[in-house]
Amino acid sequence: MMLRLLGGTAMVDGAIPARIEGSSPGVTADAMPTAPTNAQMLREQAARCRRLARAVTDPTVSHKLLDLAAEFEDQAATEEARSRGC
Repeated sequence: MMLRLLGGTAMVDGAIPARIEGSSPGVTADAMPTAPTNAQMLREQAARCRRLARAVTDPTVSHKLLDLAAEFEDQAATEEARSRGC
């Protein structure tokens, strides 16, 4: 099944288009205020690595996951600084 959204009109597999209520032509997902920032996504990835590190029983794997979490946190801080223009 393929869904295309053109100017607030949904087309599913070439069927007759149906208007989506509340949609505005030209509005993209990038303009949505709830879209997570890159820094937020990196921090979520870091949190996921820390959760996995607590769950695994192999100390080597746990250590590598914690290292990855630290790298994601560093990248998030860099991304935030970049977005602020620092």
